[in-house]
Amino acid sequence: ICQMVDRFQEESEENKSWLRKLIIRWGLVKGKEGIYQTNKDIPKNSNDTYKKKLALVTKAINNIEGLHFSPSQTVDIVNTSAQKKEFAELKRYIMKEYVKPKYIYSHKWKDGDIIYIDQKTSIHRRVGVGKAHLSLEELKNRLLHHISIHIEKV
Repeated sequence: ICQMVDRFQEESEENKSWLRKLIIRWGLVKGKEGIYQTNKDIPKNSNDTYKKKLALVTKAINNIEGLHFSPSQTVDIVNTSAQKKEFAELKRYIMKEYVKPKYIYSHKWKDGDIIYIDQKTSIHRRVGVGKAHLSLEELKNRLLHHISIHIEKV
């Protein structure tokens, strides 16, 4: 799990302002960085699910700003003229500057473990698919509970 709040807080005001303006398109990333390893693994109608456009900068549950970015689910920047080129540069920047050991928590799961994360401001992913870990079929059969908390301002 790589949290995207602390590093954003370290950005210069100029970079924060630029990042706040970016709208990211979410979609199906192909290849080794994608969620699905082959086209046959992709669920039907999944393209409809992944056509979202969201701000790159969002607020975590504690109301502190961070990035809402997934290298395996974001495909381009919507509101720029050089979308593909600028997106490739942005992705390289995020992966170099944000995905560092000091911002990452790794966990070896045991039955009964619970982790609380703000999914909007963290990159998280299963690892080891196709290696000595869980197969895609085993991952599909795991029991995972997801609880969403929505806080409304009164």
